[in-house]
Amino acid sequence: MFNRVRLQLTALTVTLFAVLYALSAYAIFSIVHRAVLRNVDSQLVYTIHQFEGNPNRMAALPPNTYCIVREGPLVNTNASYQLVAFLQNWLQNQDPDEPIVADMHGPNETMYRVYYQPLLNAGGQVFYILLAQNVNREWAVLDQLRAVLWWVGASGALAAAVLGFWLAARALLPIRKAYQRQTEFVADASHELRTPLAVIQSNLDIVLNHSDQSVIDNLEWIQNARSEARRLAKLVEDLLTLARQDADKALLHRDRVDANALVHRLVELFLPLADARNVRLSADVEPGVTVLGDGDRLHQLFVILIDNAIKYNRPGGQVSVRVRTSRNWALFHVEDTGIGIPAADLPRVFERFFRADPARQHEETTGAGLGLSMAQWIVEAHKGRIRVDSVEGQGTTVSVQLPLAARGNDAAAKGAHG
Repeated sequence: MFNRVRLQLTALTVTLFAVLYALSAYAIFSIVHRAVLRNVDSQLVYTIHQFEGNPNRMAALPPNTYCIVREGPLVNTNASYQLVAFLQNWLQNQDPDEPIVADMHGPNETMYRVYYQPLLNAGGQVFYILLAQNVNREWAVLDQLRAVLWWVGASGALAAAVLGFWLAARALLPIRKAYQRQTEFVADASHELRTPLAVIQSNLDIVLNHSDQSVIDNLEWIQNARSEARRLAKLVEDLLTLARQDADKALLHRDRVDANALVHRLVELFLPLADARNVRLSADVEPGVTVLGDGDRLHQLFVILIDNAIKYNRPGGQVSVRVRTSRNWALFHVEDTGIGIPAADLPRVFERFFRADPARQHEETTGAGLGLSMAQWIVEAHKGRIRVDSVEGQGTTVSVQLPLAARGNDAAAKGAHG
């Protein structure tokens, strides 16, 4: 599909170039042709006027100019017999009462600019003057110009084809990547949705096969189905959020958010999970740090980061959340002493559904692979930056940079959205 579109764009580029160049070349050649022959015509007109009343001024002829003056049966000329015969034969097919200006190929393939003019002599008798100037040199210049224009046009068309083909590929690259991401997203989402649905279906089938038993007897299977249903609901919610992000419909309701209150609330929320995994969770927040953002989204952001830091840690490990300020930025660091991320996987950690080497995962830590994608979107929606630094086997640090809220600007911040 994309190759066909690429060829169509290339053909359109070449066609536009050809049309524009043809019009430009025609205009250039016409202007030069007119300019070259205008000088010849002015000389011929001047010569014609010199013969008025005096048909015997052959000496005044410019170089390479031949004249035939005919008054009745008398012919006065400086041209060869062959040229005179050729011109008189040509004149027989023209209107003798009207002036004529024409280009023609004469004997020996010589190009002439011919000017015919009927005149009156001093006695009031009609005679005519036929001037023919050799314009081989002028036409050689025009032929060279025509050849140059053709070669430039052909070379330009070839260059337009190559450049158009390359530019079409560049122009289609974001679309191609978006299409590929969409295809991968749909495939990955289908896979992730199929797993919990299969678990729910299998557990409910077991319940149906034991319909003669009580609810208590089937509680294990019901709990499994309920757990997967919750996981499925969370996955669908994340997918809808990412879909709104792609459609630029995920709005942020901005307000002043106290970083101290936000971080300590999250630490209290995760302390039971950290204790259950034998991980020490601590917070170090600089006082008075206030950011401008959506409180719910920022809460979601640090839930993702702290949850990952605990989930991929070791028993006896540590997770620390630090908040500092630098100029107009609030700097958040979520640091753990966990298993780390391989260097080869670091460039892909923000890709949707990406998970590190499956051999390093186990049931308790396996997720859908959307957490860091969500985190990246939240940070970028707040005009901030996010970075992941990790050493495999030593730990990971996620750094988030968010703009500080301007002091005394509460009213302007409330109700704004991005």
